[in-house]
Amino acid sequence: MRAVKFSLTVIIALLVTTPCLFSISNTFIDARVSTYNAHFVVGTGDGRKLLYGFPNSIWSSKTTVRADSFNYIYGNDGTVTELPHDVGNTINHSAFSVNNMDVRQILSIVNNQRTNRNPDTIKIQYIVKNNDTINHDLGLRVQLDTQLGTNDESPIMVQNYGRVLNDTQWVGDPMPEAWQTLDDYYNPQLKAEGGINYGTATKPDRLIVGLWARMDAVGNEWTYTLNPAAITDTAVAIFWDPVTYTPGQQRSFTTYYGLPDSSGAELDLVKSVDLAGAEYGNTLSYTLTYSNTGTGTLGGCFIWDTLPWNTTFLDASAGYVYDSVQRLIYWNVGDISTPNVPENKWFRVIINMYQGTEVRNQAQTQYTDSYWNDLEVRNSNEVITIITQTPTASPTVTFTQTITVTLTATPTPIPFEFEHKGPFPNPAIDKANVGFWLSKNAEVDLIIYTVSGEVVNKISGNFTRGNNVIPWECKNEAGNKVAAGVYIYSIEAVTESKERKRFFGKIGVIK
Repeated sequence: MRAVKFSLTVIIALLVTTPCLFSISNTFIDARVSTYNAHFVVGTGDGRKLLYGFPNSIWSSKTTVRADSFNYIYGNDGTVTELPHDVGNTINHSAFSVNNMDVRQILSIVNNQRTNRNPDTIKIQYIVKNNDTINHDLGLRVQLDTQLGTNDESPIMVQNYGRVLNDTQWVGDPMPEAWQTLDDYYNPQLKAEGGINYGTATKPDRLIVGLWARMDAVGNEWTYTLNPAAITDTAVAIFWDPVTYTPGQQRSFTTYYGLPDSSGAELDLVKSVDLAGAEYGNTLSYTLTYSNTGTGTLGGCFIWDTLPWNTTFLDASAGYVYDSVQRLIYWNVGDISTPNVPENKWFRVIINMYQGTEVRNQAQTQYTDSYWNDLEVRNSNEVITIITQTPTASPTVTFTQTITVTLTATPTPIPFEFEHKGPFPNPAIDKANVGFWLSKNAEVDLIIYTVSGEVVNKISGNFTRGNNVIPWECKNEAGNKVAAGVYIYSIEAVTESKERKRFFGKIGVIK
């Protein structure tokens, strides 16, 4: 459930009857800036959220100015010296002053810092100048309240670290290059990326990924104590620690947030079928086209597909392994470098007589992303072949000269099937993958218990029909490695129509 967020700023916003904001936008990215305090939110050009509150509830992402050991919220405190205003439709300026220190915020649309292909990124820049006759100390913290689409608990990954499950901090060297957030960890449709240590970004002194409610609490703006509890409502804080400014001295600080375009390893998996319409007994030929379109090496890649329930396997391209019990076909394609030329795998099936009114399925892939240091599971597009033939059994059976009975077969509806494939490897050292197969889309919960019944961790996600895996990194909810031993788990799938199936199993953990 999305966390409820509340502040005095919200009350003020509710009193305003018309939205008071500026927008710098194009077809890729859209940043909205409040006219009264210069707080901002970011979304996509087609209206999807990349920060909480987009497009017009602007308050939960904010910048803290640490001036002479006191905290000031940019735009709320101090003296406004320049109201927010747009320069064209791509830049927004504002400025405020505290202790005779001028802090200027410049938001601008720039090309992607990795590929330079598309203007899909917001450059967040602060220019600080000491206008006083004496020295002053000043630091900055940019707090971004992430929300990808409808998911306010959007998972966050950090370069060379992987998925962040609890409050985590990076200080000094080595500072990661980037962080990324997704609308869904297992089947992402929307991604956003923050660039903190590449391009022209100013390397921060600290990076914290944590729970927004803790990060936003009064007293935690600068001195923040990491909490071992699991993160739900995610947020990111980027710090540049206070430094001394002599009279007239000026410094600039930059970070980026926008669409990733291409970062890390990214397997593009497209599935196609040769027939959009077919009859019972026809052969369907499926092609799986794949390539690494990202900027990192893709390791240990498996591509697999589950045969549609109403088909029979015929043959496949070289190197396949077919499990007739699980109705699973897969290829171990190994490591894929970048850039990669698209390659293909194919297989063929025969449509079973009088089963169903359509044939549909979806391929999946699993690989390790060397850039994000993370196991990624991705789905292809779904393909559908409509069965155009009316299923009628023959011949007509005549009992008398005047009564004729025609036997007509009724198409079989797709049943809900949930096949539990068990964990692999088992026992595990660092990671166990719990595999399963679904005949329908479902929400799946994996709960790990101690042998005495205490909950160790819970991992949930929305999965599509076909083969899937949920990786458990042998950690508890606090993100700490569990002790060696035997653990019990339950895995339960629930469809939209509330069909429900559940299995239990054991996972051994060794050191």
